[in-house]
Amino acid sequence: TLSSSSAASDVYKRQQMVRELVRAGFLVSFGEAITGRHGKVKEALRSVPADRFFLETDESERDIREIYRVASEIRQIPVEALCFQMLENARYNFKRFIPEQPGNNSTGL
Repeated sequence: TLSSSSAASDVYKRQQMVRELVRAGFLVSFGEAITGRHGKVKEALRSVPADRFFLETDESERDIREIYRVASEIRQIPVEALCFQMLENARYNFKRFIPEQPGNNSTGL
């Protein structure tokens, strides 16, 4: 039908846009929308490389732990692995805001 092919085309365009943004160096943030019936948002979360996204609750009263639980289900990885990936993403992308850990600097001290 016209509506289903139109919907498929819309999903493809959104996925393509996310891919292009990521390729251009942008980071993608996902929040409460992944917990609902937004299949397009869930598909976008599945398709974004692990090192190019964050999870947030900026516009929501929802507990961040719920966002992480749902995201781990969508990406089919353990919550602990997702938490570690988000920490690594923050360390890499926000280096100047995260203090050095003792013994973790370039001088080896």
